[in-house]
Amino acid sequence: MPSPFEAKPSVEELQAVAKRIAGQAGGPVGWALEFAQRDLGAMTAGDWYNLRLELAAWRLPFSERPETESLPSEDETRRLQRRFATIVAGLLRDGQVPLGRYDISLSVNSRGATGMTLKSPSMEGPYVTRLMLILFENPRRIRACVAPAPRGQEGKTCWRWFLASRVGQAYCSRRCQSRASTQAFRREHHRTRHGKKTKDAARRRRTKGA
Repeated sequence: MPSPFEAKPSVEELQAVAKRIAGQAGGPVGWALEFAQRDLGAMTAGDWYNLRLELAAWRLPFSERPETESLPSEDETRRLQRRFATIVAGLLRDGQVPLGRYDISLSVNSRGATGMTLKSPSMEGPYVTRLMLILFENPRRIRACVAPAPRGQEGKTCWRWFLASRVGQAYCSRRCQSRASTQAFRREHHRTRHGKKTKDAARRRRTKGA
């Protein structure tokens, strides 16, 4: 009996997953950032199936015959995650990222251009195409969280990628914002106490020398 985790999904199932991705916080961009940072080593068999199903739904807009599409393998999923992570990291670090060699296909009708696709002989092509299109079209900015890392990782920052929902947003979550505020308060408290001790010591020296 075949494993339920290897069954070929129906078009209706893929469409339902695509709709769920579009409706979650951050939409497809938010999903892509989560995928690029997900700990694949901690996933169960069910998690793997759901992720592979989401990837198949991700490339649905570029599938000419979605009913014939199979799920990406676990090795292909790992390759795609590395590719997504490389693209996001390059954009955050340099503001640009090389994609390699792609053939660009432009679709037009009587009203003008209706779509553009980056075609590649690699299986990554449709996935990368979708990622680049939504990054280009999305007006919100991808950022890296600058909050201090949790206790036990002193000297480091969270650096989790997230989609900013407002101008000036620097933290990926309320937890990181709270941790940054707490550490800033402690630094200011320490600086104030140290400054007071220094002034008290100087005052005592002046008094003693008088």
